Amino acid sequence: MRAQLNWHRRVRPAAIAAVTIAGLGLTVMTSAASASVAANPAASSAKASAHWRIVARANDALTTIVAPAAGSAWALGEKAGGTFGSLPAGVRWNGHRWSPVSFPKAVQSGIACSGASSPRNVWALAGLSLDGGSASYAGALRLSGAKWVVKKAFTPAGLVSGCTVLSPTNIWVYGLTHVAPGLGTWRLKGTTWRATTTGHFYLISASKVSARDIWAMAADQVGNNDVIAHFNGSSWSADSAFAAALPAQSSTLTWSVSAINAVRAGDVWVAGQILRETSPDTWVPSPYVLHLAGGKWHTVARSNAGYYLPGAVSDGHGGWWSQGTGLEFGFGAASAKPYLLHESGGRWSRVSIAVPKGYQMQIMDVVHVPGSHAMLAVASLYNGSPTLRSVVLAYGQLPK
Repeated sequence: MRAQLNWHRRVRPAAIAAVTIAGLGLTVMTSAASASVAANPAASSAKASAHWRIVARANDALTTIVAPAAGSAWALGEKAGGTFGSLPAGVRWNGHRWSPVSFPKAVQSGIACSGASSPRNVWALAGLSLDGGSASYAGALRLSGAKWVVKKAFTPAGLVSGCTVLSPTNIWVYGLTHVAPGLGTWRLKGTTWRATTTGHFYLISASKVSARDIWAMAADQVGNNDVIAHFNGSSWSADSAFAAALPAQSSTLTWSVSAINAVRAGDVWVAGQILRETSPDTWVPSPYVLHLAGGKWHTVARSNAGYYLPGAVSDGHGGWWSQGTGLEFGFGAASAKPYLLHESGGRWSRVSIAVPKGYQMQIMDVVHVPGSHAMLAVASLYNGSPTLRSVVLAYGQLPK
């Protein structure tokens, strides 16, 4: 299971609001949530032999990573291509070494999303543009051997914000970023791609339990990211009970969703932020987490171990990796001292990540490597210059 966040857009630190949230700490207590029992991550140190390390570097903006099999991984994104445009970029792990990825010349935008349902069904969705520009191209690429092949060029082109790869004949693509025209929602069903309408909301990204049980973040008709939608195998519908579990929106209070994780049927975790206007034009944010259990949405306290699950990624062995306090709550920022939280054996541990001297780092995507205890991540590096720099990080021994 892979949680979905709004973390696939590369955002330069200068464009990120500096927000300090009082009380957004890391202390967690005993809980009956899916993550079981937890301890204070700051007090729990990871094993000395387990650490995140840089295994590949790229002068590109890598934003998504997919590992379809042991000994196979693709870190993808974009590079500069013309005036405010971008081209696809990436590096590949073949079980022995990392090497640059080539793409068909027709692909004239960056890779925004990737996914796989099996080692033989791996997809990348093009529709990404540097610095919030419009995408001049959007397309669906499928991996054939070690080459990417365009299977669909979408018209009109638009930005891609997420994708759900269910099978070779069942794929969803979402396109809503608010920064430039989006692609909208498309679906591959059988052998045919069709643009799809979902009613009075617009899908951003989703987390799946199965082909008949998908949960998505969405925007309403005026553009607020305040909708949780559910697909039951035949149609999408907004979950009105989710909105009812949060404070009523008004001229001085609003809220949004920023991460969703459908762990299993009837077990869904959502995070976001509530904004309250404390004085004219002064809005104070605070994070929230809601959990769907027993058919009802419940508020999750910071003392609950499940507080970190909305943006968490499975480690493949019953545990989770989470940014803890980051894009899950809509506050993305690069840091000179980044870390990830790891839940294993009922305990959350803070695992620090070493950053090259003079840089700040922002984690963009994390994935488990099948057939192993290893994890991979892509991160952006910043040092105040406009040069694009990314790294691939590995945790544990990569299988060959």
